[in-house]
Amino acid sequence: MKKIKIAWIVELILFLVGFYIVYHSFLTDSPADEATVSKKQIVTSGAETTLETAVVCIDIDEDSVKPLLAKDSFSKYIDYLYCFTEMEGPRPNTVVHYWIYKDDVVAREKVNVNASTMTAWSKASMSPEKKGAWRVDIRLESGKLLGSVAFTLR
Repeated sequence: MKKIKIAWIVELILFLVGFYIVYHSFLTDSPADEATVSKKQIVTSGAETTLETAVVCIDIDEDSVKPLLAKDSFSKYIDYLYCFTEMEGPRPNTVVHYWIYKDDVVAREKVNVNASTMTAWSKASMSPEKKGAWRVDIRLESGKLLGSVAFTLR
């Protein structure tokens, strides 16, 4: 009976250590500071739509319309990521988020711009096979580039 209890305790300890190792980097990755998260502020005349903020994040708080856990590096095992954008100037009806991996457009999401907050966000699925450098190009429907945000799956 003692051998069974000892084996169970050892198995539990190994499970907890494994859990800590797998999720440690995901939980302890500090959010990127203001300098490393790509916040694009394009200086143009006041008559044009400009991109104020562009971040890639784990989720969106729809009540406060804010990105959650915006970083520039994510685990390759994450299922989905969001691109959150804030704009200024005349409100376009829609913007297009181009999710780009190795210079190939993986997803093209046409999203409506929230009239009251001038924000828009899209969601794209990720996979471990696509680790490495990514970017999201934010464009108007006309094709004009408002800005980009880069991130890495590691």
